[in-house]
Amino acid sequence: MKHQYLGDTRDLFKYDLIETLLSTLPSLTQAFFIPMLTPDDGSGHGRRTGYFRTRAGNLNAGLADFLSKLRMRKSRDCFMVRDYFQEKSCEVSFYRARFTHRGRGAYFSRIAKKVHGLPHTLVFLDPDTGLEVASPGAGHLLYSEVSLIARSLGPGSLLMIYQHIPRTPRIAYIEHRCASLFEHTGILPSWISDGQVVFFFLCPEQNVGYDLDRCLAGYRMRYPLLLARQEEGAGFIHRR
Repeated sequence: MKHQYLGDTRDLFKYDLIETLLSTLPSLTQAFFIPMLTPDDGSGHGRRTGYFRTRAGNLNAGLADFLSKLRMRKSRDCFMVRDYFQEKSCEVSFYRARFTHRGRGAYFSRIAKKVHGLPHTLVFLDPDTGLEVASPGAGHLLYSEVSLIARSLGPGSLLMIYQHIPRTPRIAYIEHRCASLFEHTGILPSWISDGQVVFFFLCPEQNVGYDLDRCLAGYRMRYPLLLARQEEGAGFIHRR
């Protein structure tokens, strides 16, 4: 995550989805955001703000207005999103330390201690790009780190991961990532996508996973363009 991304269309999808999860899933009482904060780079990334042309989140006019006002501030601060959730009576906290590739071992060791046994919490990992590639950098999240945090989750908690979708066949890419997450964690992931980004979810407890799948199905019904992804053969993993 970079401050320069604050309030773009992906944030609209992200925070609308999180608000829905916090207000719908009976097991969740709070969220803990791990933004993996890296310095702004002066690129044009994060400029997409056509909120009402997006595939998800566009029905949340209050969130769109809040994000638009944040973007107009002289300096952007992604931690200010907490104000929105407080207005919605959603308990949200941030891990505020800066993230570096060199210091990632200590960074995730501290996070694992913070979330260890933390109950009824949506833990959200928000890297710049997503899961690791052949030569990962500060914008990536390693599978070993996902596994570490997933093993640290408390009762009733779940893990959410941001992933950018590269220019590749989307369904095959998502299925490949799901298989890799299962290989490294032993947990079948659920997911939801607008075709540009995908959010993966890991639920160690099966009953929480069932509730999550129903919530994601309802979210797709609310935003039919996401449901269209399911018609292409997407859909979430069914638990047995």
